[in-house]
Amino acid sequence: MLARLEAENRHPIPIEELEKSRVADATVAIEDHRFYEHRGVDVWGIGRAIVADARGSHVKQGASTLTQQLVRQPAIGAQFQLSNEKRLSRKIREALVALRIEQLYTKKEIIQLYLNNVYYGSGAYGIQAASKTYFNKPASKLTLSEAAMLSGVPQNPNRLSPNKHLQAAVKRRDEVLDAMLEYKKITQAEYDKAKSQTLAIKPLAKRVQQTFKAPWFTNYVLKELYKGYASDYVYSGLTIRTTLNWKMQVMMERALYNGIDGSGCANQGAMVSIDPQTGYIRGMVGGRDFQATQFNAVTQGRRQPGSTFKVFDYAAAFNENVASLWDQFEDKQIPYPNPPYRLVKNFGDNSTYGGMLTCKQAIMQSKNTIAVQVAAKVGIKKVIEYAYKMGVKTKLIPVLPTALGASSMRPLDLCSAYSLFAANGKRCQPMGIVSVTDAEGNGVDTEKYLPVTFEPCLKSETVNQIDEALRGVVEAGTGMNARGNESNGIVENAHGKTGTTSGAKDVWFAGYTPELTTVVWMASAHRRGKRMVYEGMGGAQGGRLCAPVWHDFMIQAIPIQKAFNEKYAARSLTQKTIAAPAPQQAPKAKPPVDATPSPDGNPAPDSPADNSADPAEGDASTTDPNAALTSPQNAVGGAPEMAKPTLPAPEIMKPIAAAPTKPTLPAPIASPTIPTERSKPNTLIASEASRPHSAPETSAPKPRVAVPTPRPEPAMTTVQICGDSGGLKNPYCDTFKAVRMTVEQARKLRKCRLHKPPPGENDHE
Repeated sequence: MLARLEAENRHPIPIEELEKSRVADATVAIEDHRFYEHRGVDVWGIGRAIVADARGSHVKQGASTLTQQLVRQPAIGAQFQLSNEKRLSRKIREALVALRIEQLYTKKEIIQLYLNNVYYGSGAYGIQAASKTYFNKPASKLTLSEAAMLSGVPQNPNRLSPNKHLQAAVKRRDEVLDAMLEYKKITQAEYDKAKSQTLAIKPLAKRVQQTFKAPWFTNYVLKELYKGYASDYVYSGLTIRTTLNWKMQVMMERALYNGIDGSGCANQGAMVSIDPQTGYIRGMVGGRDFQATQFNAVTQGRRQPGSTFKVFDYAAAFNENVASLWDQFEDKQIPYPNPPYRLVKNFGDNSTYGGMLTCKQAIMQSKNTIAVQVAAKVGIKKVIEYAYKMGVKTKLIPVLPTALGASSMRPLDLCSAYSLFAANGKRCQPMGIVSVTDAEGNGVDTEKYLPVTFEPCLKSETVNQIDEALRGVVEAGTGMNARGNESNGIVENAHGKTGTTSGAKDVWFAGYTPELTTVVWMASAHRRGKRMVYEGMGGAQGGRLCAPVWHDFMIQAIPIQKAFNEKYAARSLTQKTIAAPAPQQAPKAKPPVDATPSPDGNPAPDSPADNSADPAEGDASTTDPNAALTSPQNAVGGAPEMAKPTLPAPEIMKPIAAAPTKPTLPAPIASPTIPTERSKPNTLIASEASRPHSAPETSAPKPRVAVPTPRPEPAMTTVQICGDSGGLKNPYCDTFKAVRMTVEQARKLRKCRLHKPPPGENDHE
């Protein structure tokens, strides 16, 4: 068991419990004192606000009623294509929905929905959760002073949170008490007693970051789930079986951490291993310390791959018949054809040149001069085209230094590309999920979790030539430490390639056997003010630092994978085959200024490689998108286009009778209450260490409640909305929700500007 996903911090309670405190009266007084008089839209309130705006004065209440504020809640408003944009059309639609709700539900039902769903800060949704968060008691036992304080928080949950800004919260409480007295909700004696009461605020509990086993991988799986489902469904009691093998994961963590600690120069690293026959991720480590940062270098980090990129140069040339493994090129210093005309050099300051060498010898010895000649002969754009087809998803710059690894890529992409050679030309989409079943045991989207195989993009002859060369690298080339020896054990059928960037800022080893494909990356990362700086590691090389780590993991993991394959050799594994990814449009850019080769022969660009997430992958706003997922009570997410979520119907709502003959208005909403521990089982994320690669052949879950729309549904998406500002979530938002809305609305949203980075915190380079 890797993780149990608890429900959101929300505890809905009936109106009878709410009426035992004064919270309903306090909320009505401060937010909408004419709540029991209007029918969803307060015409007098609108007029009062217009007059106040014209006079330039300030009024305590705006023009929006409680019903309109309920409709504006992200989980509810999204069902009616409502957003927080300040446009007249949105306000009109909001008013129409509010009028319709007032027709169908009583005032008690509306105030109950509002108090059970509004956000009160510190991760608390609804008055019951807020009462327990701030005062450690149920809402029914709140004093008048406490009820008044909480009723004022929704105006600005971040700045009025009692355990963060007590003075501001007390001032807001006094405003609520003033309003209650003005509108005769309390007597003068009650007012005086409540205003003089000293409040005992419960300290805010620290959020525990590492709540999962294999946290890098588990958070990766959560992100994948949020791409397909809304957060309320993810937390509805699903069972998620993953591809990870726990024994391999433990071995991987031990090997990487021992390698970093014993390197003497590296303090950061990442590692990922894939079953090349299925694309299933068997182990993933995204960094040295998950407690320190949740930035996953495997899936988010973009670093120069060094000479590991050369397989794309030779694969393109061999496949286009412009070169072969036995063709010879002269190993000599050559200038790049474009300014600044730097020379392409080989290993180190005292580089040696071997005259005429075959491509196989050049690959084994990691000769930069020949790799550039081969790339120039086939064309760097053709090389990049093949790299995209083989699994690279980051943008590659169409200049010759890219042939030596000057453009950045992710370790997961590199691992996927190398798995092509391990599987005899077949490449599978990297996957972390084997199956998903709902609380009733029904399979969910079983087709979605089948292994995906891409149509071969390389001829078998090309694959065989690269395979032979990469075997030579570990047997007699720069990667001999990966294969091992008699003393530490030999990894049979080992293949791979070393990589070291300019100044040894990044060192790599990417390799495979028929059972597993594994990539190792190491670096020396240091915080410099608000920036993460990657320093050179002297004479470090991929063959010296990363290859031994690869060996130590593979020598233990391969027997496990072999036993697994033998145990389930007779299993029927259905796979989908799709076309290879289409070439991307590479950006126009000038050649890197510093084209001086590194010890392993790679130029460096004139600025450090970007380690941030790729906007094309839907993760453009943060280097730490999983931080909010580390607290089970606040685990939410968002992603591109997905199935529309369905919401459970509340017990308080009446059956909807036929409406009178009136203009067509939006249908009533279902309660957006997210299941709690009391109502639904926990969602489980399980390792797949002893389970065949097969998903249950059952149908997808039936919708629980159909939510009608007043017009044909436009293209929809789900985005992450800050719980405080209502803007798009940024890396520093404390709480946020996955909200369903139209693509057009999502494009108009702006990022949250309320939450700022703490001192010394900033994105990776």
